Amino acid sequence: MSAKREEKHSQDGNLVLTALIIFWALLVMGTAVIKISSMEIKMSSYAFKAEQAQQAADAGVDWVVEKIYRELQNHLADEVLPEVFSFTGPDLHLGSVNIDYITRLNQTSNPEEENYCIYSVKASGFYAGAGKTVKVTVRYNYTGGYTNDESFISRNYLDRGRIITYKIEN
Repeated sequence: MSAKREEKHSQDGNLVLTALIIFWALLVMGTAVIKISSMEIKMSSYAFKAEQAQQAADAGVDWVVEKIYRELQNHLADEVLPEVFSFTGPDLHLGSVNIDYITRLNQTSNPEEENYCIYSVKASGFYAGAGKTVKVTVRYNYTGGYTNDESFISRNYLDRGRIITYKIEN
């Protein structure tokens, strides 16, 4: 009888050992699932914040394109358009925008061709610790400028500006 009892105690020990190994494996897998879920939540949260920052930068670009157009209306009779504008970003309900620079890249005034001016704009948007920067070039088409007899007539803008290049820098 004692041999059966020893065999039963030995099997009980193996059962406890197997149960501990299974418990440990489940514990490790559960911990891994929790860590992966936590990482995915953080990544999703940052992706949301980055998207909001991107939208803030895009709002800044839209705002500055209109602001340049309105400012150009003050220079209709000027032969040379302003090379640089300095605006602070718009007030946003959520997030913020910095207008890093606005620079004129080109200006044409040829009676034989379409007249236009091109400005480069860099805007940075921020939201809850995330930031995105957008660089665009904007083209404003106009009539007027120099005529064939070299006289200058006031400009008439044909559009409110068209974005011709768009680049996300970060």
